[in-house]
Amino acid sequence: MVSKFSRRTEDGILRSLPIRHSVLHTHMGSAGKSTFITLERAQRALIKVALKLPFKFPTDTLYGKFRVLRDRQLFILMATLATHAVIKKRADYQDLLRKRIFRIPLPNANSELARRCTQYSNPSTYNKVNRICDLRDCTHNMCKKKITAALLKLTYIETEALL
Repeated sequence: MVSKFSRRTEDGILRSLPIRHSVLHTHMGSAGKSTFITLERAQRALIKVALKLPFKFPTDTLYGKFRVLRDRQLFILMATLATHAVIKKRADYQDLLRKRIFRIPLPNANSELARRCTQYSNPSTYNKVNRICDLRDCTHNMCKKKITAALLKLTYIETEALL
């Protein structure tokens, strides 16, 4: 069956799907896998229905072919961009740029609960993403493009390792 939408319209619909619930990501922090897997299943189902794909279509092929970020990857993108905006306003930003390894210091966290709070998890995620793609001295848009390109190449397991 031929789609009623043009390819450009389909791309717009697919790219907007994960953004719809991105508001949840700012409040969810580093939620467990069971929370995100529910969101990811819903996202996959919407994409498959929108593109009239079979139920058993492979997940990695789906995300790779249509260049859509998974929910966990979208959380990583949002957390990293938010942290990047805060870092650029810090007084010691120029000192961080002079260092050989661009790594922001993490606050002390002695418990698992403290490590799940955004004040710890976002800078930690930022440092891990910064190892994959250099975010030093990037504008917001450049940072977003670099992170998105790097995240699209990652598998599910590699994405989980970033969190």
